[in-house]
Amino acid sequence: MKRTILIIAALFSFVALFAQNKGDKYISAAASLSFGSQNTRTTVQSITKTQKSPLTTEIDLIGEFGYFITDNVRLGLALDFPITSSPSSKENGKWLRNNTVGLSFNPNVAYYYKLTEGLYYTPEAGVSFGFGSYKQEISSDSSYSNGYTNWGINVTPLALEYQVNPKIALGIGVFSFGYNELKIKNKSSDTSVAYGQFKFDFNSAFISVRFYL
Repeated sequence: MKRTILIIAALFSFVALFAQNKGDKYISAAASLSFGSQNTRTTVQSITKTQKSPLTTEIDLIGEFGYFITDNVRLGLALDFPITSSPSSKENGKWLRNNTVGLSFNPNVAYYYKLTEGLYYTPEAGVSFGFGSYKQEISSDSSYSNGYTNWGINVTPLALEYQVNPKIALGIGVFSFGYNELKIKNKSSDTSVAYGQFKFDFNSAFISVRFYL
């Protein structure tokens, strides 16, 4: 009888480790890498010419720290390092490129609703503030660089977290929407241009690995 009680107590202790309790914390890491190219076909008087552009490369490295201020509410702070390189035009057989490097800070909040043992529905909302540099190659021996800043508001209503064990969990977001504003400043002419965009992202998923401490 005592052995049975001990086994039941151990099981409840193990289940409790899967719960999101006040004071729990984690670190997470995520990375994305994408490539793409474009073919342009031009037809003049039934003669078609095809031009293939080189790859566009996008790299995104993200690290995050999360802390539960209550049993089901988590605050997080993510650091995002986006890097992009895309072809712009061709000169003397060589492609010129546009390159962007940035850094952004993304504080966020999420609510954890338990669906089943180890699986949580985790809608999330956050803001972002970032800066970086944009370099455009004008020719093979000249280029110019501009600085940029950006801010945004993002909501991910469809997100889940699955806890593989008490120390490791997988997070996934499958739909998000929000508003982002990008401001590019030209240092030489002391002018700036701002772009605002509402974004609804239905067709991509974001996956992260979280390590509970």
